[in-house]
Amino acid sequence: MRPLIALLVLMISAHAAPQPAGYVIAFSLQGEDLAKGTAVIGGGKELPPQIYMPLFDGDTVFVRDAASVVTVEVAGTGRKEVGGGLLRMDVSGA
Repeated sequence: MRPLIALLVLMISAHAAPQPAGYVIAFSLQGEDLAKGTAVIGGGKELPPQIYMPLFDGDTVFVRDAASVVTVEVAGTGRKEVGGGLLRMDVSGA
């Protein structure tokens, strides 16, 4: 009976929701970014950033105005700031 339960748990965990590759930990939108209110592309849609917003593999963090800053924490690469000279970052937890 235990092997059956273990197999069932393994199958359920394999179909569990994907784990975030990182999180938005801070942001300050300026200019056009503030007017539009978006700085993340997730699931093919532009989204407003939120503190502790989960980011998944394939999401993009971007700013239109170099004065805007979005700080993210990404597994494997650590903390990154999108803004200034880096206007776009594709999220990857690898």
